[in-house]
Amino acid sequence: MMGVQDRHVILLVSQWCPTCPHADALWRKLQKEYGFKYEVLDIVCLPQL
Repeated sequence: MMGVQDRHVILLVSQWCPTCPHADALWRKLQKEYGFKYEVLDIVCLPQL
């Protein structure tokens, strides 16, 4: 069974997204409360496949 420490959330954001800062704030708050791994990736900076 996976514990909270095994969870990993990746939030994809962009500068043109009006709700991304609010989503980031929510996930950061939850990460501090529950202790899972959290990353924010800007879609502009992602390598093209």
